[in-house]
Amino acid sequence: EAGKLEITRAPFSFRQTIDDCEKFLSVMVHKESIEMVTLVEDSVPEFVMGDMDRILQIMLNLLSNAVKFNDRGGIVVFVECKDSTEVSSTIVVSVADSGIGIPQAKQKSIYDAFNQADAKYNRSYGGTGLGLSISKQLVELMGGTLSLKSIENVGTRFSFEVCLPRVNGDDLKKNQPSMTQPKLDNIPTVQKPLFVLVAEDNRINQIIIRKILESQGHQVIIGSNGNEAVELSRTHQFDLILMDVQMPLLDGLEATRQIRTREQEHGADAIPIVAVTAHAMEEEKMRCLLAGMTDFVTKPIDTKTLFAVINRLNLS
Repeated sequence: EAGKLEITRAPFSFRQTIDDCEKFLSVMVHKESIEMVTLVEDSVPEFVMGDMDRILQIMLNLLSNAVKFNDRGGIVVFVECKDSTEVSSTIVVSVADSGIGIPQAKQKSIYDAFNQADAKYNRSYGGTGLGLSISKQLVELMGGTLSLKSIENVGTRFSFEVCLPRVNGDDLKKNQPSMTQPKLDNIPTVQKPLFVLVAEDNRINQIIIRKILESQGHQVIIGSNGNEAVELSRTHQFDLILMDVQMPLLDGLEATRQIRTREQEHGADAIPIVAVTAHAMEEEKMRCLLAGMTDFVTKPIDTKTLFAVINRLNLS
């Protein structure tokens, strides 16, 4: 998927992005009874030029893993300005946790897509999924670096470093009136508000997809596995279902088959179901279509592509 990742440039508030990240994860952190502390040095600039959504995605991925692999202690987010001139600042964001740590032998391969730190950790915590792999690619596309320090049974610290042009506040207000919404320039918008079921087990992906859809006025309900998706589709009249292919308990393919079977038995109209998959191979696309899915998008979700697919389905 590396070739599909793109970086855009627009002025945004780096400090506001950190605050947004905290808000998005507050429920998850509270639910897991984990204490999270964020420290931002005064030298970190307020406004910079870069890809706000991608930086937010990286921070969410790193923090999500810190929560997932942390059954005790807490998490510290430290943001500092390593170097700064009148035109640019090198910002370092570190996410440290007191969790289970990563075995030394596994650290070199930790960024591989779908890598599991170790079988025993997989059973208790699940894998790192695409998050770290994509985060590393995104940081490198920005010309930065992502580093790891970890001691097993002590904790882990991920740090990413990026150099971003500085922007003054007047330029920011002039160029980007809304800092917390996805950048939707030149993106075809769906005219009618839609009622959308998002079937996705990854909490970070849930946040990102919900944010994209709600920014355009669509109503979203989340299903965290295939069974929930099937049940929600039975009790609600959705305009659209975004179905993750790989989910626990019941995968997206089987969930789609069950939904299609029920529709046929009751003579109901077929709900458009868009597959959300990490694989762009033709074989994967064919599996989705044969299961009864209507269309597909690949991870990481691209805002423009998602709305283009929705428009293609003539749901307006």
